[in-house]
Amino acid sequence: MRVASRPLVLGCLLIPGAFLATPSVGQGDPARVGRWEAPKPWPITGIHAAVLPTAEVMHLTYLEVETELETAATVWNPRTGNFRDVSPGFGDMFCAGHSLLPSGELFVAGGFAGLEQFLCNGRGVKPAHIFDPFSYKWRKVGNMSFARFYPTVFSLADGRQLIIGGQGENCQYIPIMETLSLDEKLNRVRGPSRIMKDYPRAFLLSDGRVVHVGVEPTTSYLDKKLKFWKSVTVTNLGRIRYEPTAFYVPGYRDRVMICGGYQTEWPDGTRDNPTATCEAIDALSANPSWRSMAPMAAARGDINSVILPDGKVLVVGGGEHHRYTAPRLKPELYDPATNTWTTMAPERFGRMYHSTAVLLPDGRVLSAGQDNLDGTAPESGKWGEIFSPPYLFRGKRPVVRGVPADADYDSTIPMRVKKTKAAKVGRVVLIGLSAVTHSHNSGQRYVPLEFTPTGKRTLEAKITANANLAPPGYYMLFVLNDKGVPSVAQIIRINLG
Repeated sequence: MRVASRPLVLGCLLIPGAFLATPSVGQGDPARVGRWEAPKPWPITGIHAAVLPTAEVMHLTYLEVETELETAATVWNPRTGNFRDVSPGFGDMFCAGHSLLPSGELFVAGGFAGLEQFLCNGRGVKPAHIFDPFSYKWRKVGNMSFARFYPTVFSLADGRQLIIGGQGENCQYIPIMETLSLDEKLNRVRGPSRIMKDYPRAFLLSDGRVVHVGVEPTTSYLDKKLKFWKSVTVTNLGRIRYEPTAFYVPGYRDRVMICGGYQTEWPDGTRDNPTATCEAIDALSANPSWRSMAPMAAARGDINSVILPDGKVLVVGGGEHHRYTAPRLKPELYDPATNTWTTMAPERFGRMYHSTAVLLPDGRVLSAGQDNLDGTAPESGKWGEIFSPPYLFRGKRPVVRGVPADADYDSTIPMRVKKTKAAKVGRVVLIGLSAVTHSHNSGQRYVPLEFTPTGKRTLEAKITANANLAPPGYYMLFVLNDKGVPSVAQIIRINLG
């Protein structure tokens, strides 16, 4: 595996309390509903988003050049507000799959074959690429065995990347999986095959198996040796959810939840009849089955979910009719402990098809994207909006120092805290770096750490021994006080076992 080419930028991103810029209009008490900053001009439409180990955010999009499509990419620095053009100058990675490697580099698999071949939903391409966030350079890894458009990619416990689904050169769904090895070799997975629709919602479980929860209603498991799929149960909704969101439920190991999505797709590709329903499955229970959870206040498809440091989940954007009709401007905050939703302050622009939302290392949420394919949504993609969740308005933030740059599994790491006493620390958590597109985030995961105060301002936290819970790579480490107020994250790498 390639080693990072220069040191990480660590430490505080912003002075706590100093980043609350002029808010958008029509907002209530920020300690209850959060606050949006005024929209910021954005150089490209954020169709793909990844939070990098440099604490920056990359956005990818398509760039039309005559009759061809090429990739435009930018890296945004939240400390300075500056953008850096990192467009590769080759290929089209639009609607590819992506994930963060153990090295901190971004792996991008597949993409789009071009407008002149747009005779169906999309034709895939075979090339796979890697972006180095430390040097801002791209390189080609090679070609996959199959072209893929709309695949899902995510990390396994041994550092390999699993590539599933996607559409091939002739619009067919690809049933064969592939992996990217640690030495950057693309390998076809022999044995299991399963047709899955666009961007399969799949998650690595703590026992090493993979659960596929949608968009289809049938729930299936892939064994940890990647040898076979087994169908186990069916959702309560009992039908496809187009463009839903799915996420690990913080605080509940191996619980996965799926919310929203459109229930009807028309021949022209438009979708409507969204649902507000949510369902959860305890994937490693003796008899796994779906159970209905509290519904969202608003039915919506084309939505993104963001796991927050306090263990709540923010659902952003979406709307009533794919692609851009009747956007839902008010996010909702889900509390897994009480199974309740709270409606948040509204953002300015609709965030529906081809939008993204990610957790920043300073605890805020960046909402961006939504393109203008049918000419009815010309403005959204030109702006980014930043949301400060309610926890940023509930007192002083802890400040964390002395976190090591990396750690081994089953090790103990020291740290120092300021602005709070070690005895007042409520939790220490790792949150995976986001890699999100088309309402699915394959990177975010929530890993609580056991911790022990060792002094008035010092404590130790224990890194999990289970790489299935936290695959090797980079994480944001947050310390929260007893009021649920998070520190600015320190970025730490968990080493390969």
